[in-house]
Amino acid sequence: MDTVQKKIFRNLKKSRYFQHIPERSLRKFLALTYILRFKEGNIVLMQGQESSNVYCIINGIVSVRIDDEFIYNLSRSGDMFGEMGVISGKPSNAEIKAVEDLEVIVISSDLLQTIQGDSSHELHHIFYEWFSRILTEKLELTSQKAKRFEELNNYLNSDLEAAKQVQYEVFFSRIVSIPNLPLFLKCEFSDILGGDFYGVFEVDEEHYGILLGDVTGHGTAASLIAVTTLDLFRFAVKISKSPQETMYHINELCVETMPEKYFVTIFYGVYNIKSRQLIYALGGHHPGILVRKNETLQFKSKPGMPIGIFDNSISKYTEEKLQLEAGDRLLLFTDGAFETIPTIKGFSRLELFQQFIEKNSDLPSPELINKIYNYGRSFYEGKYPDDFTLLLFEQT
Repeated sequence: MDTVQKKIFRNLKKSRYFQHIPERSLRKFLALTYILRFKEGNIVLMQGQESSNVYCIINGIVSVRIDDEFIYNLSRSGDMFGEMGVISGKPSNAEIKAVEDLEVIVISSDLLQTIQGDSSHELHHIFYEWFSRILTEKLELTSQKAKRFEELNNYLNSDLEAAKQVQYEVFFSRIVSIPNLPLFLKCEFSDILGGDFYGVFEVDEEHYGILLGDVTGHGTAASLIAVTTLDLFRFAVKISKSPQETMYHINELCVETMPEKYFVTIFYGVYNIKSRQLIYALGGHHPGILVRKNETLQFKSKPGMPIGIFDNSISKYTEEKLQLEAGDRLLLFTDGAFETIPTIKGFSRLELFQQFIEKNSDLPSPELINKIYNYGRSFYEGKYPDDFTLLLFEQT
């Protein structure tokens, strides 16, 4: 053997993939090999490259990246890369780059392909023993990574479930009972965490604030915005009995902090327990529905601008009044409650939703809520695709 072959032989013999192969067979394997050197920053293999040579590190470090995303480094003497191209016959699925000056043994693909297809070749058993060891190690590493991923996934799901419970508890803690106006509630998030939120606050002895909000999207980011906006209202309702003024105040605060591409639609009203009058304002939210003597009507409304998009020089909010009577039922809901309903020519989803409520308005409030929930879900397999929230207040 010449000097280069001796160097290759020593390094292959030390490699965990070749150390069990007899020296006589390993010497014959040298005919497949040569040495290459790469400078720091050089690309050894490009993603999508069709070269299927196999590389064994003598010294140096390479990084493995897929679609420009870092996966891991290979740095141990004897580490292999490029073998999957030989096995599969497909282009490289990763980019291999020298992190520092690199020296590798290259195992020629042409002869390997010949050996792979000829079981009588004297190096055939070496080839398969070698690749069996590589694949065994890769499968073990994959299994370990899958186990770690499963453990991490279980931890994250457990953490999110705990966060969901906290979110629900925060919402429920923001509900106070209004005398002679009991609340029936149903809320279900489409993800573990949701972007719908609600609250009932005592403004003073005679007045109570009623809030329903819907953050764009759902999930973790929306849930954080929901809880933050809910708490802003909790403090703002003490400043003014006017829903319009409160909306302006909240919008001013949210415009400064709302993340890009997010906003909040709001229904906010102030109910007077003596006069039974509800004064309300909308911020980009659809109107509520009043059930009176088995008939329904939508609230009068000027929708206003969602919270957190434009400052108060552009955003406008107006107030409307609703006089409640004994037996009236007030339904407030987010768009998840009706957006699964198939459209019919000449009717919007909200109008069809209202018709369904009127058709079932003779039901007691708890049954009516469940009927509405199951109606919307019947058009969509499994859970609602968006957060579902429905508040039903019943005037006694």
